[in-house]
Amino acid sequence: MKRALLSIMLMILPAGCVGVETEVPAPPVVETAASEPEAQESVTAEASVEFEELVFEGNGNTFLDRIEQAVREAGAPDRHEYVEIQDADGELWQGERLLYPDRRLLFLQAAGSGGSAAVSLTSAADVNADALASALTATAPERVESPAPEIQSVRVRSQGEGVWSFDVTLAYPDTGWDDYTDGWHVESEDGEILGTRILLHPHVGEQPFTRGLSGVAIPAGTAEIFIRSHDLVSGYSQERVAVQLVED
Repeated sequence: MKRALLSIMLMILPAGCVGVETEVPAPPVVETAASEPEAQESVTAEASVEFEELVFEGNGNTFLDRIEQAVREAGAPDRHEYVEIQDADGELWQGERLLYPDRRLLFLQAAGSGGSAAVSLTSAADVNADALASALTATAPERVESPAPEIQSVRVRSQGEGVWSFDVTLAYPDTGWDDYTDGWHVESEDGEILGTRILLHPHVGEQPFTRGLSGVAIPAGTAEIFIRSHDLVSGYSQERVAVQLVED
């Protein structure tokens, strides 16, 4: 496990998506081009960043589990969001950002490579994207050809008071502990993660399979949410499935 303290500046925005009734295109990539000097001074702040390359031991020790562990240790963040960032070579990285009053936690993995290249960053403030893009390029692995888990159906039920439950049916060629669907999350249109269902083991002999998540609080007035899947090899699906929220 490699750690480095970097004095860099990084500005990251959540990835946005446009919803439709079934699957939607991949969200636009966060731009990493440097802003004009005058504008950048007004929206960025210097920060020391702890940059760590993540290594996973397998058998349930995964990227999604590492994020959940951070939430358990630090408590619920003010905002938890899905993000996409391009490195200096234009390659896509996907991940999640946790916003706390006194810090930012960012977890990223190379798209199409899953846990074979993953990093975490901890900083006290937002910083500049160009330095991060260079750091990600230095850790990028070879891309792999692997399908994303297919979300075949979603059953949603109101539990009252703005709380919902979800039963998601997925199909993926799980082969064992090295390659399996390890989770999915419920996401708002603007990328806020409202709930995550972590799958702790492979489902080699059970395809497709259905797993549920209950007690998901949805902001008032929300008519549509999205489900995004994740597996060990390809990482996050770049497409997500839209689900209408209808009271019974």
